Amino acid sequence: MTTRWFADRMTRYQLLHTHPDWSNRQFAAATQRSRAWVKKWKARLGSPPRVGCPFGEKRPQP
Repeated sequence: MTTRWFADRMTRYQLLHTHPDWSNRQFAAATQRSRAWVKKWKARLGSPPRVGCPFGEKRPQP
């Protein structure tokens, strides 16, 4: 794994969790990636965790 890969992963995780209201276009501009890349990774990472929800605990499905 490259340094760029780790940096991208950390950046997208932080942005998705600190700015859940941003559009795909805003994430693409912030990460200098395409909107398709942002859409793919938003789907892979899912929604931001709930406050007080420990890792590994399943979230209720809507």
